[in-house]
Amino acid sequence: MIVVRDPQLARADLARGQLPCPDCGTPLRPWGAARARVVRQADGTLRRLRPDRARCPGCRHTHVLLPVTSPPRSGYALDVVAAALVAHARGSGHRPIAAAQRVPADTVRGWLRRARRGLETIRRKAADQLSWADQDVFARLAPQPTLLGEYLNTLLAAADATVRRLRLTVPGLWPVAAMICSGCLLPDTGS
Repeated sequence: MIVVRDPQLARADLARGQLPCPDCGTPLRPWGAARARVVRQADGTLRRLRPDRARCPGCRHTHVLLPVTSPPRSGYALDVVAAALVAHARGSGHRPIAAAQRVPADTVRGWLRRARRGLETIRRKAADQLSWADQDVFARLAPQPTLLGEYLNTLLAAADATVRRLRLTVPGLWPVAAMICSGCLLPDTGS
């Protein structure tokens, strides 16, 4: 899986042979599309998503070009998942979060478990990015009452510093935050 900020730009780069394989560096080639899926947005609407696929002629691996706004292995948009994580960091349990987001309680509980499993790895990636983008921010980070709060605080600070350093124009910080952690805001494992 390759997380992309702009699927149209990634498709154009793929067609021009300018998208390298993350495994071996060989330019990827278009290879159809991945299975279609429906992604529920924060406003409750459903969006059909059928990401592009690519194949590497070097190592022969295939990759799905997944938009950063659609977390892997989730039927919910990034902003829905992010809102659940923020609510939990502020002390809400999975059932109230599920009710507020109109998401099944088991789904929210699964998100929270997955987020907890990968906290240290993601926090390390965020700290590395923050160190690159603006080392002085570390001194200004306010302590958080939970480990999840620390993780989100560091990740969003890294996203904000990256936006400022690269002078990006983005509609919000969550897509940048998701890019920092390679699209795995909710990792399946501790990596």
